[in-house]
This record gives sequence, C-alpha cells and structure tokens, in this order.
Amino acid sequence: GYLLTAYHCVDEAPNDIFVETQFDGKFPALLDDSKSLRDRKYDIAVLKIEYKPNHYLPLGFVTDKHKTDELVSVGYPAGNIVDNQDIGIYFGNISKFRGSKIENNVAKGQGQSGGLVYHYETQRVVGLVTEGSKVMVNTGFATRFDHLFKKWRDLEAVNQAVADVWDRQLLKQPPEQHPKKTPTKTLSKLPPIEPCGGAMPLNSKFYVERQVDAEFQTAIKRRDSIVLLKGPRQVGKTSLLARGLQQAREAGVLVLLTDFQKLIDAQLQDLNSFFIAIGEMLADQVDSDVYPEDFKRWRPNRAPNLNFDLYFKSEILGKTDKPVLWAIDEADRLFFCNFSSEVFALFRTWHNERALNPSNPCSRLTLAIAYATETYLFIKDQNQSPFNVGTKLFLEDFSLKQVAMLNQRYGLPLKNNKEIKQFYQLVGGQPYLVRCGLNDLVNYNLALDEFIGKSTRDNGTYGEHLRRIVRLISDDEQLLPAMQNVLRGQSCPDYDSFYRLRSAGILRGDSKDKVSLRCKIYEHYLREHLF
Repeated sequence: GYLLTAYHCVDEAPNDIFVETQFDGKFPALLDDSKSLRDRKYDIAVLKIEYKPNHYLPLGFVTDKHKTDELVSVGYPAGNIVDNQDIGIYFGNISKFRGSKIENNVAKGQGQSGGLVYHYETQRVVGLVTEGSKVMVNTGFATRFDHLFKKWRDLEAVNQAVADVWDRQLLKQPPEQHPKKTPTKTLSKLPPIEPCGGAMPLNSKFYVERQVDAEFQTAIKRRDSIVLLKGPRQVGKTSLLARGLQQAREAGVLVLLTDFQKLIDAQLQDLNSFFIAIGEMLADQVDSDVYPEDFKRWRPNRAPNLNFDLYFKSEILGKTDKPVLWAIDEADRLFFCNFSSEVFALFRTWHNERALNPSNPCSRLTLAIAYATETYLFIKDQNQSPFNVGTKLFLEDFSLKQVAMLNQRYGLPLKNNKEIKQFYQLVGGQPYLVRCGLNDLVNYNLALDEFIGKSTRDNGTYGEHLRRIVRLISDDEQLLPAMQNVLRGQSCPDYDSFYRLRSAGILRGDSKDKVSLRCKIYEHYLREHLF
C-alpha cells in the first residue's frame, strides 16, 4: 500500500525508512520520488510499503466554505519518542487558507509533522501536518493535496476506490470485526478525557450542540424577559447555561449567576434569610460594598420581597446602564421551601413591569432559570408564576447522529454503525450515560461487549448511578409502586409520581398513560432490583 507523510521527515535518510504499526510490527518503506512533492511549499512524501492494513482513509479537499470547520489531527508533538509517549489526538478548527496550506489549531508543534488532518464534515483526510507557526501560539499548518493529485496521475482513481469502501463502512455496511489483538502499548491518553459529571468547560471538545443551544442564544440576543431551561437531571442544563452566559458577556451584557445549590439550610429557613443571602451573592458579583443589611431602605417591618425588590433595582440594576442577564441554576432547590411562591411571584412582577413601564430598570433584565421539576406541583397560584409566561426551552437527549459525532471526538471507540446503534439503544441518548460510557471505552480500551457486561456491576461504569436511582425509588412509598406498575407495562398510577420520575430522568413520556423507561439499561437494572 501507500503511506503519506511530510517529506522533510524522510529526506535525510530516504533509503532507510521503516514504518512501525501498533499491532503488526515494523516494515521497510520505499520513498517514491516520482509521486512525492519535495518542495517545502508542499512537503509531501509518498512511501510504498509491503503492508496491507484493515482500512484505508480517503483523501479529500476543503475550500473557503469550510473555514472554521472542525478538524482532528493525530501525532506525537513536541518531539516525543514513540516508545515512551502515547499517540495524541487533537481537536480544533480551520482558521484560514494560505496558498497550499491550511492554517489550523490542531497542528501542535515539532514532532507531529506528517500526521493526518481529518475533516469531520466530508469524512476525509484533507491534509498533512507540516509545521507549527512560531508567530502565533497554538497555530500550525497542514499541506493540502491539490498538487499531489496533479503530479500523481493515477491517484484520483485509487482514491475513489478507497473512498467507496470507506463510505460504505461509515454509512451502510459496517465491516465485520476482526479478532482483537493485544496491543503492545495502551492508548489510555487518547484523547484527553474530561470527567463526565458536572458542567463542561467552555472549551470542551466533547460538548455537543443541540437545537436548544441556538434557541437559547436567540432568546438572549432578543433580551427576552424570562428564559426557562427545563430538562431532567444530568441532561446538560448547567453546561448550556454557561455557554449562554459567555455569549452574553462577549456582547457586553452584565452577567449574574446564582446557583441555588450553594445555599445552606439556614438561608432557606425563611424568606428574609433567603433574600439577604441572594443579595449578598449578587453584591459580591458586582463588587458592591452595599449588602442588603447595609441598605438604608431595607426595613425589618417591610415584607422581605419588597425589601429585595428595592435593593435589587437600586444596588444591582441601578449601578449599570448595561443589559443584565441573571441566571439561576438548580432552581428546583427552592421549590420545596414554603416561601417559594413568593419568590417566583416577584420574578413574575418584574416581567410585568417591563410591559407596564419601559423606563423601569427591569426593562434591561433577563432572567434565565434552569430547573427540572414540574412547577405546578409547588406554585399554588399560576397567575403569579414566571413559569407560564417565559420563553420555554427544553433539553432533549442526544440523537443517534449526535452520539455518532461524539464517538468520533473520542477517537472512535465504537468501531462502526452497528456498535453505535447498540450503544445508543442501551443508554438512550442520555447525555451523562453517553459520555461516561465513551469515557470508559477509551480509558480502559474496552470492546463494546466487554463494556456492556461490566457496566452495571457495582464497580462498573454505571454502578453508582444505578444504585442511586434504586435508593431514590425504594425509599419512597409513592414512587416504588408507581415504578413497579411501569415495569409491568402498565401506566403510571398518578401524575405526581409521573412528573417526579420524569424530572429525575428515569421515565420519558407526555402523560402518565403513555410512559416508558428512559433507556434499556434503566429498564433491565430496575426490573432486577425493584421486585
């Protein structure tokens, strides 16, 4: 077969080239100068090797319309020695085009030369890493293949044959799996893995954008009064919220963030303690020296919501002319307090004031509230609720296509479409389960069958997660019989149980009569442990 690399990697010893594979050892390679491009402007060496791999990658092209598209590169940057350093997979984007070169941020530096650059959209190798830039940090160059096709006349036909096979493997006919060989060294560092719990970093390569991302960004740009982000546990509400806040900051909006999980029990004992705690948090974020108890108009004999209303408009909104976005995460924490209706009634009042008095400071305020629970269970007067007037956005599970895309970013631990579908059926697109599963497939170099066999064990990928769900249901006299009904194929007996189980991310459905388990792994595990 043929192998492409950077010419400058082999030009000092063109007659002494060896190619080492992970599983099959070392093979001699012959430089074919009749096909290669020695000029450093192109820098492509074509090597002929007596080795036939299981799969070949087709070459492709990118143009100006692909600017900012996602790329992935493979290699050993910084001159690391292959025997002592695991291969690296790097994710990034096309920055611009400079003649025969693609400027990008996946070419990390010296030692990575000759590594492939793969383009997600076209599913093709579109370049070879040739050099890192010394002018800009985290920017490098890859050479394109246009001139290689001009010099190597037969390449187009060869590449088309490879592309036909590759496309069938990706889209139509997953290849049979060859017996797994024991690797000579692990690839545990491929790619750099993030913890699968909690909010994802803003620069995470594993964050999957959904339709709701665009909807949230649009609502922020419109400066909607109230934006409601609803979804069950562990579906990505906090990560979505963080990205919306960053967009707002970049647009010059004053951003405030309150996580109700940070509140201690004493701050949730009564309405006055709650508003004082919230006011102090907000004051710290705007560097104000005036806390609620220092605010001269905060009077002990006045209703706490009126005190906070005056304080918020004077010391928070009143200290800036900018639009203000106040994001509230984990709002469910407040639903169980006996004063929650009064807090949300104040938010509803601010919404109304925008229409009644355009000069009111609240005309510059957007409230973004992330929550999971059905609010009607806790708010008695729906006419005083912000949850039936705001812009409602719902976070859905990942689609099969999104799971396939995320699998690519993890370095393809799921080898083909058949495995992707099997994994998807197991976890149902639940974002937390998807990421934890892909993490472990990569970290422990597991085959899918091996992963499935271990995943529900006590020390397996989902062991603690599943035990938590069993404890939640078993300890509740209302939820246990309701879940047993569903597991028997019956409807949920009451809407209260249905909404609680759906908010917890265990059930899916539009009504108690049309309900199912969210994914197969929940169904199998709960059926085994709840009877």
